[in-house]
Amino acid sequence: RMNVNLGIVGVATGITTATTGLFGMNLINGFEESQIAFAVVTGGSATLAAMVGGFSFSVIRGRIMQERAEKRLAEIETFTGALSEMGALDYTLKRLMSGNGRMDKTTFKKQLNAARSSQKANDDEVDFLFR
Repeated sequence: RMNVNLGIVGVATGITTATTGLFGMNLINGFEESQIAFAVVTGGSATLAAMVGGFSFSVIRGRIMQERAEKRLAEIETFTGALSEMGALDYTLKRLMSGNGRMDKTTFKKQLNAARSSQKANDDEVDFLFR
């Protein structure tokens, strides 16, 4: 773990080193006479290095993967809830087909909730089914 952390710090430091190396090559770049060029380049490269380092550490800690897994779990719960009572869904769709063939999302939700015996359908479930 220490090698990974040191590698991340090395990459972040390499960004600042490369930036200052480019400006230190005695090339004409238009910043030679500027009073604020040093502060702008130093601040910009330090900010970029901090962003790269912070992103890398967050990936290593798994925060991004954990958020992605939590989102997938919520989707699975929505699918499970939406498809939990297939009889109610079948009844609602048959009513849709026997009527004029058109039903808006609000009417669909009302019909589905009336046909369900256990729990009411939430908005995420209705969005999934109504697409």
